[in-house]
Amino acid sequence: MTTTGNERYWGIVAPLMPAGTIAEAAKQQEDTGLLGTFAAQVYGPPWTALAAAATTTTRLQLASGIAQAFVRSPFETAMKAMDLDRISGGRFVLGLGPTVRSWSEGAYGVPGYGRPLAHLREVVEVIRCSPSSRRSQRSTSRPSGKRSSPDELRALRSSTPLGTLRGSS
Repeated sequence: MTTTGNERYWGIVAPLMPAGTIAEAAKQQEDTGLLGTFAAQVYGPPWTALAAAATTTTRLQLASGIAQAFVRSPFETAMKAMDLDRISGGRFVLGLGPTVRSWSEGAYGVPGYGRPLAHLREVVEVIRCSPSSRRSQRSTSRPSGKRSSPDELRALRSSTPLGTLRGSS
């Protein structure tokens, strides 16, 4: 690949655009030499927009920038990240963050905003423990080599405050 001087810059795709438009915009960003593209969670989740961008690109990194961490279970976020990483050939970057209290509690109906930094750390910990987030191993093995059982995953999800948000057991 020839260098253009844009390798450190990122573009953005909007979840509101039709899939074909997103794919075309991402391809143009890649052809321009941008390093990656973000899809922000403003008017919808970033996952579908990034999947559309993955269909026409081969080098462009794809990032959620920033997915709201408190509006879905951490396990669901990990599964979405795994899917995007798989369909993009390992080019997905998960960007997570808290949103403002009024969006979390009002727009998404998630009670107990509480302490966002501590809550965000819990979300990241659960995602990292998820067997689906093991980018290097691509299996359900934990670093110790022991496999996670469904009961262990349920216990992990129920031990975090987010475990009750999406009807988990």
